[in-house]
Amino acid sequence: MPEVDGGVPDKAMALVVTGGSGPLPYLGLGRAAYLSPGCQVRIRSAREDFEGGQSLAHAVFAALNQTPDVSSVTVRAEESAPVYLGTDGADRHQWILNLELGYLYAAPRT
Repeated sequence: MPEVDGGVPDKAMALVVTGGSGPLPYLGLGRAAYLSPGCQVRIRSAREDFEGGQSLAHAVFAALNQTPDVSSVTVRAEESAPVYLGTDGADRHQWILNLELGYLYAAPRT
């Protein structure tokens, strides 16, 4: 999570790609592979705004987990709810969501 400075407020959200499983070959047209990268959404709120941060974490969870709005991409949360991590050194509240994506990737033809 970025530290608070002139451009980053206490209330912030960050996305970190955490890796995931290796590519799986896909038998279909072209040289496609099924990719399943993992990512983590980190959410932080101000020390006086636990409820605001918790609401934001649940809204992000609702928007991303098993979303039907993105064609040919699956998004699945690893936990049943955002995980509250407690406070950081500046007493700001923190939550995380661990997500796994799945999609087909075909290398561009040259």
